[in-house]
Amino acid sequence: MSRSSSIEHKARNSVQSPLPVRQIQPCEAICPLARRLPVKALRACFLRNMNQHFGGVSLPVSKKRYQAFQVLLEAITVAFRPHVFLKSAITRIYRINGTQLLSIDDFYEGDIVICCCQYEPFVDVGYNVSTHYMRILGSLIRMRGKMVPIEKKVVPQTDADGIINYDRSRLPQAILLYIDITKPIWVNKSTVIFEGSGRARKDKHYIIKMVDKEHMCSRTNGTYFEIEILRKLQDHPNIIDLIYTVEQLKYIYIVIERLECDLFELLQRKKRFPETLVKKIMGDVSKGLAYIHACQIIHRDLKLDNLLVQFDFSVPLDPVVKVIKISDFGLATYYKGRELYQCCGTPHYMAPELINFTGYEFSVDLWSLGVTFYYMLFGRLPFAHSESDPVTVQEFIRRNNYQIPPDWKMKISPQAQQLVKSLLVKLPQYRLSAIEVCQHPFLLNRRSGSL
Repeated sequence: MSRSSSIEHKARNSVQSPLPVRQIQPCEAICPLARRLPVKALRACFLRNMNQHFGGVSLPVSKKRYQAFQVLLEAITVAFRPHVFLKSAITRIYRINGTQLLSIDDFYEGDIVICCCQYEPFVDVGYNVSTHYMRILGSLIRMRGKMVPIEKKVVPQTDADGIINYDRSRLPQAILLYIDITKPIWVNKSTVIFEGSGRARKDKHYIIKMVDKEHMCSRTNGTYFEIEILRKLQDHPNIIDLIYTVEQLKYIYIVIERLECDLFELLQRKKRFPETLVKKIMGDVSKGLAYIHACQIIHRDLKLDNLLVQFDFSVPLDPVVKVIKISDFGLATYYKGRELYQCCGTPHYMAPELINFTGYEFSVDLWSLGVTFYYMLFGRLPFAHSESDPVTVQEFIRRNNYQIPPDWKMKISPQAQQLVKSLLVKLPQYRLSAIEVCQHPFLLNRRSGSL
């Protein structure tokens, strides 16, 4: 998925003449930072008219820097020339809803505007804004929350049954402005997950994760670092892309890319995966996990549901798995050189040392990777597959060793069986590390991840 963000376009014609000029509308519907902040310069993103893929340039706007509006237009022209084709100098600026800006006083913090050359009509082509600027915008929104007194708002509450009583119409304006929220796909005590698509670009799909901060901090003993960790891990291709975040007093909203499905959904359709596909998946996940551990982070909830799939549909017959990305860092935490003792995660994937409260570190993720690996090979969990009670599952893991189904021993390669054995080791000091999994013979000479 492209690392760019779609922006909203309000109701309008696909091609608009610059005349007549419309009056400036109340900016709450135009820009998530409608009020001007007490800063020396306002930051705005300038996009090129009729250029859909140019992510724009970010410039500070102030009267001290540009004494006249014409000086700003000249500065934009100079900034554009190395990047895009210009028929002439920039002569007009419009907001994304088609409202023309006539002076520097018309700008607001976080504005996203379209720049037109002379005799050029403003055209709606579904503009993209660079992810870099969207992250800056998220930071500005959080800054405003600290600088401006918080107004009393109606926020989602929690029902008596412990499920968040969400209302998608009350999501922050910074979400609704750019994303068309379609439906919730997951609701529990601390989290609501929505699907959405870009308002301007319907082919851009997102997941919006709404998190109850107080509940998550309680669940993680005050170690909820999801946003901070996601930002830190954004340089790796096997980590889910963070688009931007919005933080309120009670809730955090995390906007990430939406891929085609997760591995659990795929496995339910396929029952089990061929070894060629398992090699591809294990290669991607182990590389992503090695990067996570190198950043001194423990995921603590690695499982099929949190491994997302992006397909390559260019193959004529069956789609090929293009990449696997690790997601859901809600339980992730930092390792600071001392063993952790908090028991958290998904029961079937929990390592023995985590269940027994004997102290753990990175190796709990390798146990979870081993459970995931086994599940993909054999189509069932290695421990208590048919049980759902967490206590029963944990007791089964404590007292039993995994078994390879007898009818599968001749069908699964020796290298695959050896890797399972090296991961599902009850003593963590003898378990492979993520780097060692990357170098395991089973993962060498990988072919395509065809289904």
